[in-house]
Amino acid sequence: MLAAKNGHTKTVVRLLHVPGINVNAQSTESTNTPQGITALMIAAGAGHSEILERLLQAPGIDVNVQDGDGNTAFMHAIDNGHDDTAQMLLQVSGIDVNAALIHTACVGKTAIVRMILDSDKIQVGLKNNLPQIKRAYDGAYNLSYGHAGRRECMALLSDAISKINSLDRDLRHAARDGKTEDVARLLAAGADVNARSPLGCDRALQLAVCYGHTEVVRQLLAVPGIHVDPIAWTYAFVNGHTEILRLIFAMPDIGIVIDAKTRELLLQQEESYWQLKRWKRENGIL
Repeated sequence: MLAAKNGHTKTVVRLLHVPGINVNAQSTESTNTPQGITALMIAAGAGHSEILERLLQAPGIDVNVQDGDGNTAFMHAIDNGHDDTAQMLLQVSGIDVNAALIHTACVGKTAIVRMILDSDKIQVGLKNNLPQIKRAYDGAYNLSYGHAGRRECMALLSDAISKINSLDRDLRHAARDGKTEDVARLLAAGADVNARSPLGCDRALQLAVCYGHTEVVRQLLAVPGIHVDPIAWTYAFVNGHTEILRLIFAMPDIGIVIDAKTRELLLQQEESYWQLKRWKRENGIL
């Protein structure tokens, strides 16, 4: 830790080669450093980018370790004005971007907030980050009086929230219209397969079922965590979509309490019902 604090790169390198060294060792109250601090935090907070790079290459290094105050190496870099080391940490696989985003927004670091929002780490699972994005927005809002940086961060976060909501809306529309390529693209971008419309109405699956888009239904049912409620299979039944109904019934643990015999009867009744409807229509019988 002393070598990292004083910028002694060669000493840090030598120590990293010592067998059994704990690269995530944390300070105690008896030392001159804050409780729970690590060499990585010290290097990041001091702006020693070369030492930070060496530490990040060490096997087993953990960038998400927190000190006694709950701060990570990234937060130490931000709080001490070292955006360069903060950016280095953001490139590390497995870094907690949610905590990084909230902290950065609260201190008004606009450029870093923009970089986090634009990074692959948060874009891929953008919907899963919505609660953290909202928390970051609330944090910046509560501290924004007289601080232009925090107000700019609020604007960036507001745009991100709008983007998430638009992804969900576009997914529902693509499912309704049977656009399989758009559905795949929007799911990959982080759209929530279970999101309802603003009025709390249909989900993407319900819309795809209602309009009889079998391939879209197949796509959506393959998404982990898809919620299949009775409305979905009811839409399939009343609209005569037997193949879709079979797809839904083939799903494991979907929360539909119907035994196998009843399911088969529903399918048979549905086919008979729509055969009769078609026969009446073809013969001019209303």
